[in-house]
Amino acid sequence: MPPKKPATMPVGATSTLRLESNPSTGYGWQVVETHNLRVDEPFAIEQAPSSGAPMVGVPGTAVIRITPRGKGPASLTLVYKRPWAETTAEDRTLSFVFDAQ
Repeated sequence: MPPKKPATMPVGATSTLRLESNPSTGYGWQVVETHNLRVDEPFAIEQAPSSGAPMVGVPGTAVIRITPRGKGPASLTLVYKRPWAETTAEDRTLSFVFDAQ
C-alpha cells in the first residue's frame, strides 16, 4: 500500500483531533513526539450529551488542539496509556503527518 499523503494545514491555524478516550479507567492520550506543531495540553474530554454528568466507565472523546508553527512538514505521535505506567509495545500508538502551508 502506498504511503498516505500528509494532511494540509495552514500555518498558525488551530485544528482539532478527536480521539476516543476513557479517562475514568486511568488511560488517556499522551504526546510522545511532536515536530513543528504546538499541542495544547491538557486535552479536554467531552462526553456524549446523552450521558449527562461524567460517570465512571463512560467513554468520552479527547479533544486535541494542534497548531503548525511554520511552513513544512509537521508530525504528532500519541500513545494511549496510564500516565504512571511504562510505555510498552502493547500500548495503542497513533502517528499523524501534516504539510503546513
